[in-house]
Amino acid sequence: MYLFIDKILLLVCCLFSLFRTAPTSAYLIAFLGALSVSMLLYVQNQPRIGAIFLTFSFCAAFVLPETVLFFPLLIYDLPGLFSAAAPDKRSRMFCFFPAAIAFLALLREYVLQKDPHFFFFLCCGCGLALYLRIRTDRYEVLHQRFLKNRDDDTELQLLLKEKNRSLIENQDYQIYTATLKERNRIAREIHDNVGHMLTRSILMTGALKVINRHPELTSPLEQLDETLNQAMNSIRESVHDLHDSSVNLKTSLETLVHDFSFCPVTLQYGISPEIPKEITLSVISIIKEALVNISRHSNADHAWITALEHPAFYQLIIRDNGTKASLPSPETHSGIGLSNIRTRVEALKGVLHIQTESGFCIYITIPKGDIQ
Repeated sequence: MYLFIDKILLLVCCLFSLFRTAPTSAYLIAFLGALSVSMLLYVQNQPRIGAIFLTFSFCAAFVLPETVLFFPLLIYDLPGLFSAAAPDKRSRMFCFFPAAIAFLALLREYVLQKDPHFFFFLCCGCGLALYLRIRTDRYEVLHQRFLKNRDDDTELQLLLKEKNRSLIENQDYQIYTATLKERNRIAREIHDNVGHMLTRSILMTGALKVINRHPELTSPLEQLDETLNQAMNSIRESVHDLHDSSVNLKTSLETLVHDFSFCPVTLQYGISPEIPKEITLSVISIIKEALVNISRHSNADHAWITALEHPAFYQLIIRDNGTKASLPSPETHSGIGLSNIRTRVEALKGVLHIQTESGFCIYITIPKGDIQ
């Protein structure tokens, strides 16, 4: 943009020569030629091509002297040729030709015209052109540095935000894992301590009922036995709820994959920790059934499990590369294991698809909105 503005300013300065020279046809030809070469050099950045055009333009001054009046507009592009050819020594040397011819054309004009005022005006215009070009080039260098620093700063800020987000997610996951472990510990403590004590109390109450010989104690013992059994059932339900809510899907799947010895299994996991308990337990059971089918009915040497979360549904894919189907009857897909899988998927209002080409593959999608 600044190059274009500088060229317009220099063109206006060159047109001040109309106060000294009449607008003849030669003047018009020199004006159009200089303007065309200047615009051509504005849109291309090849130093050798630019040097050729400038050389012909400066040589034209020996045939058409009016071209000298537009030398400031043409000389403005000389520093740009040298800067563009900086890494290339041959191109840099090639750019000296138009500069030398421009100097000779100016010297010839001074000798022929013998007008020091006009020559001084022309030299001032050429000096202004060089100054504007050097200033603009420096500005462009600073502007590019500014843009690079701004982009680097933006990139660093994005990386910092990403790292902060990863740290927060990792912290949340650690808190979630610690919570699950604590729930599991509490459930185990209740089961091992309170559960055993209640069991012993129930057995003792039963023994007392057997050896009781006092009719007045029969009813209290019955009530005590019923109360202890109700307490036992309540604790058993609480322990089961705590244990089910403490199941970590990712850890469970990694354990299943690690313990599966029939063939190597690659796990791709991308589900957030906040997954409903029903889906967690069902997914674990589905993958257990699928791995059992692979070990019993397939000759695969590798299997893949993909568990991903999408905005509206969960996706589960279990596939292997066996040449035999992972079910006894792949035509009807009526194996017991697959029937159990289909029942679990339907209970979650999901969709089950089976593909038997290039191995056996189970596609399962479970919607989020239907899970309460």
